[in-house]
Amino acid sequence: MEEVHMKRNHWALRGALISAALLAYAAASPASAQVSIKVLSNRADLISGGDALVEVAAPSGLNINPVYIPAFIKATIDGAPVPPGTLALRNDGRIYGLLTGLKNGDNVLAVRTPAGGAKITITNHPISGPVFSGGAQLQPWICATKA
Repeated sequence: MEEVHMKRNHWALRGALISAALLAYAAASPASAQVSIKVLSNRADLISGGDALVEVAAPSGLNINPVYIPAFIKATIDGAPVPPGTLALRNDGRIYGLLTGLKNGDNVLAVRTPAGGAKITITNHPISGPVFSGGAQLQPWICATKA
């Protein structure tokens, strides 16, 4: 009977140590170990014409096989699946995708990976304005160059 209690205590101790190690690892993980989405073609609130080039940044420790990107990253826009092949692993190790057919107004891009997920709201405007032309251009519009 005493041997059974010792075995149970041994396994309980092992479980506690493993849990503590996992918690310590999670706490020590840098913020860059998060999944993030960047809109590359313009600010996320200034997209026009229905297209946006995006990058999905996954934690650097993830081993991503380019053949399995559609299985690795699940992406949706307003809950509808992004077509397979839209997001692809490039030669530089970054994951890019050209989103097309965005509706005018807010579009929520959500991605899910084994490392977690992220969301971003992409606001699309008509190609006719007001982003680049028209009487109601969006502000602030800053053009800055180094002297």
